[in-house]
Amino acid sequence: MISVTMTATWRPEILERTLKSFFTNLWMLKDPRLKLIINIDPVGANKDKSGDIIEICSNYFREVKINRPKIAHFPSAVRWVWTNSDSPFIFHLEEDWELLYKMDFENMLWCFIQNPKLAHLRFSIFRSTQLTCKNWKYFFTWNGRYFQCPDKDKGTVGWCGHPSLNRGGFIRDCASQMDFNLNPEKQIKWHFPLIKPLIDQHDFGCFIPQNSPANIRDIGREWMTKNNFRKKGKNKEWFTEWESTS
Repeated sequence: MISVTMTATWRPEILERTLKSFFTNLWMLKDPRLKLIINIDPVGANKDKSGDIIEICSNYFREVKINRPKIAHFPSAVRWVWTNSDSPFIFHLEEDWELLYKMDFENMLWCFIQNPKLAHLRFSIFRSTQLTCKNWKYFFTWNGRYFQCPDKDKGTVGWCGHPSLNRGGFIRDCASQMDFNLNPEKQIKWHFPLIKPLIDQHDFGCFIPQNSPANIRDIGREWMTKNNFRKKGKNKEWFTEWESTS
């Protein structure tokens, strides 16, 4: 019913923190029927750490499908994990996020059952109030179950790469229309003509309790600074590759 898709690099200590936090705070990940679909790009440590990554994943998931490309390329990593999933729902989890407190996954899934148009619910790096949740300079509004992206903003902030539950058909439809020479997240926007109709047809939101602090934290940026890596290119939001700064 649900697959977990993950893009990862040679950062076992980061991956361990991520999986530990999600298995502690999101009960659904403990379901033995879940399959992890992971791409491990050769970026990070000075030597191949993919064996360590696989061992960590095997400690958490009974079934793990793995891709280990020879060249690191973020869009290709996303394409591989998405096109190798066939489940009705996809939990997309990049390797460098912590879930900060317990979340009700059953309620999260129920949001999709209640609303067939809902394509994407993500956790939030911003705190929420009683009625709104900030997303960059935009605000989602509480609809009784989650904070919903306004229709006028769907093409700007509707979907993003934060840890999220997604309708599998939507993800695979987007993947079929993408140019995987470009950053995938930025293509799930209205200004890409082939994807615009998919955005128009669906709803998007943030899953966080009202009046709550952020429920996820990015733990990858500190690692990149400490280990002299950065996203390549002038516009980091459109990155496709990494580069060493040392």
